[in-house]
Amino acid sequence: MKLSEADARIIQRSRKMEESWLCTRWAALSVGALMLSGSIFMFERIWSTVAYDQILLILCVLIAPASGIVLCAGFVAILYVLLFWNGRPINKLLLRLVDHIEAQGK
Repeated sequence: MKLSEADARIIQRSRKMEESWLCTRWAALSVGALMLSGSIFMFERIWSTVAYDQILLILCVLIAPASGIVLCAGFVAILYVLLFWNGRPINKLLLRLVDHIEAQGK
């Protein structure tokens, strides 16, 4: 089977992504854990110091939603890394099939 130029580029890009995922997963896991722990710390600090002071209430209204967004992003990053720890199964299957086809052609 002869692959076109576009197919060869897609396969090459998939191989590079699979190779880079080994280092990227640790970075994503550490950034996600940092975001998750930082936002939990911020939530704890905000809610432990809540008083009826207007300035503190404004800070809680502005910082709590941003901290919630960071909390969700950190959770999603960690979940993504844990789900696809060894890479995306579709890409791995595609690359395995291409290697098998290339081995048969030689």
